[in-house]
Amino acid sequence: MDRSAMANLAARLVTAGAVMLAAAPRAFAQGCAMCYTEAAAQGPRARHALDFAILVLLIPAVSMFAGIFFALRRRDRHLAPVEQAAARSTFSVSSWLVPRSRA
Repeated sequence: MDRSAMANLAARLVTAGAVMLAAAPRAFAQGCAMCYTEAAAQGPRARHALDFAILVLLIPAVSMFAGIFFALRRRDRHLAPVEQAAARSTFSVSSWLVPRSRA
């Protein structure tokens, strides 16, 4: 699978995921009724603190995802020339393992 096909597949998966999330109205609300009522009963300072806490908890998750994504992308770019050179070479494992007779 070439890179343009992979990019096309990734774009389709992201689009499908976004459409599914947008189509789920409960995805934007609290899933737990008790959590929702407790959060709604709080004053404006507590709501602000809850919003800030959500952002604080989001930062490590996004950082880990981005770090893993960029590490894999860097690894792929680093290994791509090596894999292309290996595909062009005539080297085979069997020729390396079988000793040549010395004449």
